[in-house]
Amino acid sequence: MGGGSSDLAGGVIDGVIFYDLDRLVRQPRDLEDLIDIVEHTQRPVVGATGGRMNLVNDSDRHMAPMMCVMALKPS
Repeated sequence: MGGGSSDLAGGVIDGVIFYDLDRLVRQPRDLEDLIDIVEHTQRPVVGATGGRMNLVNDSDRHMAPMMCVMALKPS
């Protein structure tokens, strides 16, 4: 997610809408960092497609790492 993470953590932006999880983060570590920020700030990070994942929800935060790994498998 790059610079967007620091903007979310710093309150420059109020939330993030992403198309697909693999477009939001490229590595599982990036997702872990983002989840830490979401847990701390409680700002929404919401998917626009599929099941509309929202990383503010505990269940979605637990599912996201598995989805990230699956999305990275082809590469």
